Amino acid sequence: MYTSLKNLRARRRLAHTLRGIKARVNDIAQEQPRLLTTSAHTAHNYNKWWYDSRGDALLLEESDLVGIENPKHFLVNLLLAVDDDLRVHSVVGMGGLGKTTLVKKVYDDAKVINHFQYRVWVTISETFKIEELLKDATKQLVKQTKQDLPQDFETMDSNKLKEFIKNILSCQRYIIVLDDIWDINAWMAIKYSFPRQSFGSRIVITTRNSEIGAYTSHESQGVVYPLEPFSHKDSWILFCKKIFSDGSCPPHLVSIAENILKRCNGLPLAILVIAGVLATKSESIEEWERFQHSLNIQMESNNWMKSMKNLLSLSYYDLPYYLKYCFLYLSIFPEDVIINKNIVIRLWIAEGFVRENNKQVKEEVAEAYLNELLFRNLIILVEKALDGRMRGFRVHDILREIILSKSVEQNFTIIATGQNTESSNNFRRLAIHEFDDNILKY
Repeated sequence: MYTSLKNLRARRRLAHTLRGIKARVNDIAQEQPRLLTTSAHTAHNYNKWWYDSRGDALLLEESDLVGIENPKHFLVNLLLAVDDDLRVHSVVGMGGLGKTTLVKKVYDDAKVINHFQYRVWVTISETFKIEELLKDATKQLVKQTKQDLPQDFETMDSNKLKEFIKNILSCQRYIIVLDDIWDINAWMAIKYSFPRQSFGSRIVITTRNSEIGAYTSHESQGVVYPLEPFSHKDSWILFCKKIFSDGSCPPHLVSIAENILKRCNGLPLAILVIAGVLATKSESIEEWERFQHSLNIQMESNNWMKSMKNLLSLSYYDLPYYLKYCFLYLSIFPEDVIINKNIVIRLWIAEGFVRENNKQVKEEVAEAYLNELLFRNLIILVEKALDGRMRGFRVHDILREIILSKSVEQNFTIIATGQNTESSNNFRRLAIHEFDDNILKY
């Protein structure tokens, strides 16, 4: 009798727990829109097309870009203008407009490469460290001069680093790109590293803040170039190019496609990500209508940026289950860092995220996962190996904000930055970006 009563109490506790879990599942189902999952037939066709046609990487060549020719031509001419004074030019626009993509194409233009003796590209994250920025610039310059780093390089403070950079750039024509400046303090901290000489040098800044753009360019009488959203024509070309193999929308989908495209408001990042989702769907009206319904639900917020993040979140919800954790795992890497493909593959395998495949070893399966994220425009290809395959990539700032929020919601990981470490006792992983005393409590 005692054992029976004991078991009865255990069953009641178990039933109570199961009811709670069921209630939570129902709540989540009501909060999140029901997104269409790809049918078995569509998934089969998609996977076949992916592996056979896309190969090992989806490379974003200039011929694949849309609406970039006129802005690029303007900026190249601006940099090569006959003007010996140092000019600071800024490219300004909201996140996701393609500022970095545009400036990178200008930076890598053959005319620009031949015109300047030294070229430096520095990405400035929201939580920047001046010493790290200066060390990055120093390494790039030392590589171009084919000399060795100073023996005390690792212990050099910001003043010594600035002096070292100035000495290399002295009496030279250089171009410096400071990508994604969030705060005027970043500019004030680094501006004196570059000599103000009359050799026609240029500094290019990208920023979301128009006031920062105006301030940095005003002193040197530089140009503030506001990057605008895509026109409807360019938006439509990019949208169709990323979804349909021939770049042409089937007539029966034109009306739905137009309505979906309007929600992107000419923002290239939104167009690419939504197109990446639709490219995995069949061309049935029903499937596209259900996706449009989910899109309408996510865009109900009156706050434009919140609506845009909700829109981009659709790409996360649409991921196959085996890719969701892989994508969330990218949140452990610091902002703006170039992520090494091989490191990610090894970490995914160690975490058990990579499924078994009789035809492929785990490394090949994991690389296929990365290529699928690339195909869906959820990661950005930054570096290629000699064989043309992916070597390094990064995650766009806005998409990183989304996966960070999802990681917190699911207790997937917690990030320790040394400044604003989240205080929570429920998490599966701890990513330490900077050590501080608060970490010890975990």
